[in-house]
Amino acid sequence: MHLDQGIGNTTCRCSTHAFCMLGRPLATKKNNGFCTEAGLPVRKMRRTAVMVCCASALVAMAGYESAVGQVSDTQSLDLPNHNHSAPATLAERALRHSGYRWIRDATDHMDLYFFNDSHSYERGRAHHHHAEAARKHALGILGAPEYESRVGVFYLDAMEDMQALFGAQVLGKADAPGNAVALVLDEDVTRRERHEIMHVLSWGSWGGAAMPNAWISEGLAVFAQGDYLGHDLHHRAHQLGQSGSLLPIDTLIHCFLEQGESVSYVQAGSLVRFVHEVYGVEVLRGLWQQGVGRTVELTGRTLAQLDAEWRLYVADTGDVPLP
Repeated sequence: MHLDQGIGNTTCRCSTHAFCMLGRPLATKKNNGFCTEAGLPVRKMRRTAVMVCCASALVAMAGYESAVGQVSDTQSLDLPNHNHSAPATLAERALRHSGYRWIRDATDHMDLYFFNDSHSYERGRAHHHHAEAARKHALGILGAPEYESRVGVFYLDAMEDMQALFGAQVLGKADAPGNAVALVLDEDVTRRERHEIMHVLSWGSWGGAAMPNAWISEGLAVFAQGDYLGHDLHHRAHQLGQSGSLLPIDTLIHCFLEQGESVSYVQAGSLVRFVHEVYGVEVLRGLWQQGVGRTVELTGRTLAQLDAEWRLYVADTGDVPLP
């Protein structure tokens, strides 16, 4: 995930994550059974979806309750009026879309949204504790005692729902300024919850990451998810090192978004995890807030020396995969 400059939305470029989409919510128009905006059959546009969003991000929803449909808890959607000069938030786009109806549940720290049908609702409710656990896990990594804003979660059935709501067939999306994430409810959703929720909490707790920031923002989120496609990060980084596939450190940091995700995400995640494990959260936060130009002051090593130390570290700790 990186920060869209001038817009303030964090976006994931990986095919397993969602892109930040600009503009207004899609308006659903029925034309011979198809939505003319998204090009999808209307019958498909009501399928279950899961997204994570903060209650504070649910801006300008007063007056939209009838358009949104059934909201089954006792809280209202009486929210401030939206600034129409700004792009719509993730939550606004979801709740304003006339092709979807939502049920809302509340946990201790999150507002969870499900499609308004019994199958979707019961399927999504099984993930209540996963979302809260992902929040607790992220705060533990960040060394943050608490996160004041509520986080909302919208669970979607398929990438077609992401396409209808946000214009991209992707599996997850984080709106860090809006304290919101969206997730497709599949077998990998628990890992993706940890990734996307970390995006929201890291930017919210530590502020905007110093440029260039894609490598550390994605690296921290990959670290939070715990592995990469089932592989321990250090073990997979060790394998990439053995095959000569690891990127030069300058390439990783300055050209992150132009690299293959199967290498760049693993390498960034393992490097961030290494800094956290060896130097501690305060040094990692310093790199996040001050940038790699302060590496010597923060670690006592040049960037090249830190990279060499990490490569030796994963050669040792990553030689045997974790059970």
